[in-house]
Amino acid sequence: MNGLIDDVRIYSYVLSEDEIKALYAGDGPGPTKD
Repeated sequence: MNGLIDDVRIYSYVLSEDEIKALYAGDGPGPTKD
């Protein structure tokens, strides 16, 4: 597995430092249904 991306997320707002840490730890928000 060289250089594969398995998870991409696009947000319509700037993430706070705490939100980034939560995502990195696996505790962030899940995908939305829009």
